[in-house]
Amino acid sequence: IEFDKLPNKFVLKVNWGSGQNIIVRDKAKLDINDARKKLAEWIKPIRNHYFNFFEWCYKDIKPKIIAEQYIEQMDGNLLDYKIMCYNGVAKNLLICSDRYSGLKISWFDLNWNRLPFTRKYPQSSKKFKCPPVFNQMIDISNTLASEFPFVRVDFFYMDDKLYIGELTFYPGAGMEKFKPHKWDKK
Repeated sequence: IEFDKLPNKFVLKVNWGSGQNIIVRDKAKLDINDARKKLAEWIKPIRNHYFNFFEWCYKDIKPKIIAEQYIEQMDGNLLDYKIMCYNGVAKNLLICSDRYSGLKISWFDLNWNRLPFTRKYPQSSKKFKCPPVFNQMIDISNTLASEFPFVRVDFFYMDDKLYIGELTFYPGAGMEKFKPHKWDKK
């Protein structure tokens, strides 16, 4: 990685993991040796999520380190819109908020009605406005999900721009339980 060619703010991550991110808000404060050590550990074949959680789609993936643009809302709380698609069709979504002060996850149907459950993290009490590009998010999600039995399509919306964050095939490695339990079956 040619760190001197990267911008002042960026994100480094591997293509086969979860939570393996180095978020750089000020490159001058980055400990490059520490970043290299983390990335070298994360890129080892044994760190592939196939071997950790039996997530089969990662089994034969070629490991890569990805450098991405750093984006953040003006208030420092970037909302993460995650649309759940089943057999190629968007069915519901969650919004991740309060990342810096205690992650909250709020669930909604596609009519923007809050859903009455949690999964691992508490719901936020904030009222979220439906973004003006919501229908575009749904259309993109349906297109990207068309070949899969399940995929979560993640978006960020900032400064009138829509960004795709990632596609996730096993949120929480498929192990996070819904509360109340009846929503696990639904």
